[in-house]
Amino acid sequence: MKELLRILGSILLFFLLTAATQVGGIVYLIYRPLGWWMVGRIRPKLLAVTVQLAGFLVVLSACALFVVPPIAEHFGRVPLPIRATADEPVRPARWFYVIANRHYVQPALREVAVGVGQKLRAVHADASLVYLDANFPFFDDFPLFPHLSHDDGRKLDVCFAYRSMKATTVRYDSPSWLGYGYVEGPADSEENWTERCKEEGEWQYDMLSKITRQDRPYSVDVAVTKDMIRFFLRDQRVDKLFLEPHLTRRWGLNKEPKLKFHGCHAVRHDDHLHIQL
Repeated sequence: MKELLRILGSILLFFLLTAATQVGGIVYLIYRPLGWWMVGRIRPKLLAVTVQLAGFLVVLSACALFVVPPIAEHFGRVPLPIRATADEPVRPARWFYVIANRHYVQPALREVAVGVGQKLRAVHADASLVYLDANFPFFDDFPLFPHLSHDDGRKLDVCFAYRSMKATTVRYDSPSWLGYGYVEGPADSEENWTERCKEEGEWQYDMLSKITRQDRPYSVDVAVTKDMIRFFLRDQRVDKLFLEPHLTRRWGLNKEPKLKFHGCHAVRHDDHLHIQL
């Protein structure tokens, strides 16, 4: 029975790692014999498990940084920058998105993102375009859980810019621990699609805000965020952007034909912007 549970646990872990990182399941299978060897050789057991986990993360990170990128090129995908520079002011909101191989796009979308980052920095000193989920490196139609459409290298989520309530500092990534979920909700007088969607039975629509603290030390920096949105809108290669309707109207962008409502089957978009070619 113990052996059966171990096998079932390994199978479950394989699928979870594959769903989260695309290649993590394969890395786990390769690393597993070494991991079990360490568990059997190191005492106490807690130290052995810690070393085993740390070793796996090192191997997974090495694969993400050095092995996956050249292979991804054969699938028409390239990684977004992992560190903001003067030439490419683009970076991930969290290192998770890099280690989990969730920062791949088609070359054209990389050019769009870098171009917007450059324009943003030209008008706002030290600004960077900060991204969340993009796509996996391999194969079209491989789902990037929990997204419905990030499966072809043509989609990208980016953070709003935020301003501290207690200072004049601007941060270009989300205050949320995950990068998602720190919402700029509708006022009482504004259209509330969150409530409408939940009334229609779409429980997932508001899911991410429930696992993110909503205390308000930061608010959206509207000037910076609107500039970012407009830079994306002006690029002819961009087909559409998803933004929550109350923000589209509040920020005076409701006449922009590329700005769309994503529908109740997705999640709310008043915590990030979705771009697609």
